[in-house]
Amino acid sequence: MTEMNTIQAAPATINIRPGQPFVPLAVVPVLPQAAKSEDRFLIQIRDPGGKIDWEVEMDASEIIRDLEVAKVVTFLIPARNLLEGRHELVLLGAAGPSSEPVWRTSFQVRTAPAP
Repeated sequence: MTEMNTIQAAPATINIRPGQPFVPLAVVPVLPQAAKSEDRFLIQIRDPGGKIDWEVEMDASEIIRDLEVAKVVTFLIPARNLLEGRHELVLLGAAGPSSEPVWRTSFQVRTAPAP
């Protein structure tokens, strides 16, 4: 599992094996201090051009619960959604994709050689 924090010297690298169905991804997002438990957030993975490769909507209480219990928020991302190259994971208010991200991190995807 790849864990990504907001402070990174270099983007994390995820190696995807041929035929791998999912990529487990663990993140430590930072919610706005004014967030209420019922506030909704979108978590998106975007390619370098800003195209959304994957997204999920969660409310603040779900994110807080995961962080309190496991110290990370974990997702299973379909491997077919992650092409080789740089990606950005963003957290934004569920008001829509046009809103500015309140948290972001980036990572690299590489296709691992077949065993």
